[in-house]
Amino acid sequence: MSQTEKSQAKGLQAEKVNVAVGTTKLLSLDYKTAAMLAYLPLCAVNLVFSIIWIRTEESRFLRFHALQSLVLTGVFMAVGAAVWGLTVFLLAVPFLGFLSALVQLVWLAATVVYIWKSISGMIDAYNGRMSRIEYVGQIAEQLL
Repeated sequence: MSQTEKSQAKGLQAEKVNVAVGTTKLLSLDYKTAAMLAYLPLCAVNLVFSIIWIRTEESRFLRFHALQSLVLTGVFMAVGAAVWGLTVFLLAVPFLGFLSALVQLVWLAATVVYIWKSISGMIDAYNGRMSRIEYVGQIAEQLL
């Protein structure tokens, strides 16, 4: 067996180990469905479900996805606050207001990345994988 085949076999075994089986104490949802709801980027639904799953569940799979979703949303909110503050500053300074349009493009890019990472997190959670989002997943692992 070649090195590539061995690493693929290990990846498949690791993926099978990470599949969550069970139901939540609250709402009796399947762990995969509950983890998927933690990423739902709709108003504050992801925040509410993430906090509920962190406080009430013992499943490492579910807690990991809830924490990762919270960290992702927190980073998104921090970027939003920074963009807002920079926009207000640029609009207040004469002759720099046109730069606020560039800052808004950064906000648009951040929003696209947030929605993309939320959807990929939902897909991975529903498929039973504990895949980490770059940088955010490392923070979630440390908080577990």
